[in-house]
Amino acid sequence: MTAATINSYIELLNEMRAHHKKCVREESATKTTPSEHLRSLHASAIKGGQKELTEPSVVLLQASAKGKGGAHAEDSQRGLTVATTEFKNSGSSNVDEYKKKLDKLREKDKKNAEEHIDKMYDEAIVEIENHPESASAVVGFMEAFGGKFNEVLNTVKTFIMDLAKNIMKWVGEVFSKIKDTFNKVVGFISGWF
Repeated sequence: MTAATINSYIELLNEMRAHHKKCVREESATKTTPSEHLRSLHASAIKGGQKELTEPSVVLLQASAKGKGGAHAEDSQRGLTVATTEFKNSGSSNVDEYKKKLDKLREKDKKNAEEHIDKMYDEAIVEIENHPESASAVVGFMEAFGGKFNEVLNTVKTFIMDLAKNIMKWVGEVFSKIKDTFNKVVGFISGWF
């Protein structure tokens, strides 16, 4: 593989990184549309099959993705549990401050998600630099990772919004709802790839 081709794969990964981070900021999930000169490279990479999942570079990235996804879910759960415990212990029925805390948690969640995305793409670039023969498989994997990570973020975001709306109805069972939601998220992450 030529240096120019490797650089094209790295350029493609950086475009995908920017796209996935934009999806986090805008809370939307859209398909990656790379620059015109990278589209055929992207199209061939995402058509990879099951064989590519066993590429050593992809196996390393899978483990890292699961770890980062799990850590992200745990951090989100911890933040929600602390905010909800404080609200419940306050004895207040005024949910405005609680909703403000939840909004801050959503913003923190997005910031953390962007950091995890950056770390994953940095790792993917290193894998391509060290193992150029795995470049197509790495790009295909990162496209799948972006979609799966977005699913986790949307699940957490939706739950936070539901929690803000329903806290007074859920107050007796809120901790089991938090735990159940994040058990599902962690179960989903453990089934990635």
